[in-house]
Amino acid sequence: MDWTEQKNAAASMTSDHLRDDLREFIDCNPEGLPGVLKELCAAGLADKALAAVSYAREKYAGCGDIENLEAEVRAEIGDLSGAEAILVDFIRRHRSHDRALRNLGVLLASQGRAGEGLEYLLRSLEIEPYDRDAVYNCAVAALDACDAGKAAGFAEKYVEMFPGDTEMGRLAGELKAAMCFPGANAGAIQWPSACGIGRDKATKVVMTSGTLKRFNGGTKIYNLWCRLLRSHGIYARIATVNGCYDEWLVKPERVISYAEAEAFKREGDQVRVVTSWLDTPGLEELAGSGKFYYFDAELKWTLHFREKLADYLDRDKIAKIGTHSRYIQSWYMANYGIRPALINEWSDESVFYEDAVARVAGRIGCMPDASEQDRQTFDFLSKRAREYGRGAELVEIRGDEREVAELMRTVDIFVGVNRGKDKLWGEGCPRTQQEALHCGCALVAFDCLGNREYLYDKWTGLAAPSGDTEGLWRAVRSLLDNPDLKERLRASGKGIAKGVFSEANKYALIASFLDLQDGRGCDSGGNLMSKEALSSVFPRPFWLAEEEVPFLAESAGKAARTIVEIGCAYGGSTTLLLLNKGPGVQLYSIDPFVPDSKGGVQASEQDCRYAVAEALSKSNRNDALKDWHLTKGYSHEAVRLWEKGIDLLFIDGSHHYEDVRRDFEQWSRFVAGDGRILIHDSRKDNMAKDPEDKIFSRGWAGPTRLVEELRGSPDFELVGTCHSISVFARRAGRKGNSV
Repeated sequence: MDWTEQKNAAASMTSDHLRDDLREFIDCNPEGLPGVLKELCAAGLADKALAAVSYAREKYAGCGDIENLEAEVRAEIGDLSGAEAILVDFIRRHRSHDRALRNLGVLLASQGRAGEGLEYLLRSLEIEPYDRDAVYNCAVAALDACDAGKAAGFAEKYVEMFPGDTEMGRLAGELKAAMCFPGANAGAIQWPSACGIGRDKATKVVMTSGTLKRFNGGTKIYNLWCRLLRSHGIYARIATVNGCYDEWLVKPERVISYAEAEAFKREGDQVRVVTSWLDTPGLEELAGSGKFYYFDAELKWTLHFREKLADYLDRDKIAKIGTHSRYIQSWYMANYGIRPALINEWSDESVFYEDAVARVAGRIGCMPDASEQDRQTFDFLSKRAREYGRGAELVEIRGDEREVAELMRTVDIFVGVNRGKDKLWGEGCPRTQQEALHCGCALVAFDCLGNREYLYDKWTGLAAPSGDTEGLWRAVRSLLDNPDLKERLRASGKGIAKGVFSEANKYALIASFLDLQDGRGCDSGGNLMSKEALSSVFPRPFWLAEEEVPFLAESAGKAARTIVEIGCAYGGSTTLLLLNKGPGVQLYSIDPFVPDSKGGVQASEQDCRYAVAEALSKSNRNDALKDWHLTKGYSHEAVRLWEKGIDLLFIDGSHHYEDVRRDFEQWSRFVAGDGRILIHDSRKDNMAKDPEDKIFSRGWAGPTRLVEELRGSPDFELVGTCHSISVFARRAGRKGNSV
């Protein structure tokens, strides 16, 4: 099996992957299996844990607890669909197994399916009404599902039996309050793990602007982010100073207070504080001694609070900056040399969707704000529509989210009258017009920055010069007069809305921005697992393909003691290795800092040290510098003094055949029996078309030739590939250094 794919392929592992001593232990001590699984998962050996539980399931066929354990292990490694499938099938055969019911309930509820999870948790309590975890989880699910009454009786019964349990007493009180005041905040409740296997303290995401304003686009951003994160098993909540908010969304996320967010930190949880408002009251107190994540959704307000921004940057209080706008991204690059993460907005497609039957031909929709300017534009368009006649009418769209969506679905042409909050910078990324595209409206709007994120003139809609109301009406009229054009723009607008401004693929962007991995946070905000994440902190060029970044990161995480990197240039791969290696693992980088063998690029030792230090600082991982040892010199000279064993050898130095072969021959003899050798740029796929090796195409000729020769090596075998990387391991029992 490909070494680097074992974790992802863990589901297919069998008892063949178990060591004899572990198999013997399971044979003799089946009751000790949960403890073994806990140890394996805590050590990051999820593949071995799955192999162990699979072997136990084969040996003790029909044992329900073993099936539950397998589901718990799968949940632990992030295979939530696999865990759910096992539990659903098991419950179908054993309808009254309380542990399986409880596990499935927690699994569903922790993914944002509180209503479904609640039903399974209630069934588990009917069997075992005093199971504290089940009562606790049932209460949380009931509050999330706004159905507190279903859990209140069980909580009260538990408190009567165990009056000294103050935490459950508080929770029972909150259930009562929620029954009296539907929608009341439930408080800071942390989901216990879906299984009994040890888990690090949870990472919680808290999004705040201090208050939540009605009909504010930022509130929608927070709401959608929290829902998406929770659907991936991450605790995410919106926080206001006092826990209060004005409910106007169709599917509002639960809001907590600052005091409840502070309690997370006291309990030892990692908290990611996110804001889109630099003047958020109590922001620094909430972030504490750590940093916060700033999502800039409106440059007008950033300019207004620019002194605050400069102060936060000077004091290194901002972990990362993100935005939904390319022009905001460009502003930071030009003014601060910072490249914010770009995370497109999206709309709730269960609320904003097309209904062609409800659409009224000739109906023009508009959503002006309270400004006199917008009102004058609306009145002007209304007059022109009346003069046009032929069924044309202008309707004003207003109200709560549900009312807006229902009316928007009846609209044929939506007119955006937003000229932008700032005369130069316009608007961030106006949301209402995106929602109109999702509802199937043909779009006409002013051409201001922000609208250009999705409004491409004569492709996804029609644009009029900003402030030109006559031009705006002419664009509307051209659609009324030309149904074919209108339908073509409608189809293109829906296409960009669904392709770019939808929830699909947004989780990976947000998880990378917030330094989240597999539902967990990095200990200090450091680990990077995507090219975009590395680019956001690394100030110099680096040459790693998109898929190579997580591959190399995972490889670094497997090294037990020592990593050697031959060739580091500006230090992009160096940074990646440092951020993802285990505690205490030492990284040795070797580079002569002469012109690159294939591109003429020449980094200096100073460039490299600066770029790596800068990236580690931005990632809040300055501690990793102490584990880095940079040697300026040639690898064939450095090897003469080398005596250590190597767990991971990354060869990315000179790409001339003789040089890369020498690197392999001289350094591979130090690689441990279970170590790995990664050869970069070694899978060139255009050899016939590029005999002079001038064009890079997944590799260069020298490393590729070496890899082809190594396929026949008696000492090494090819065990994996990733884009341009070839992975070799020592054959069992081989210790020599011959190629």
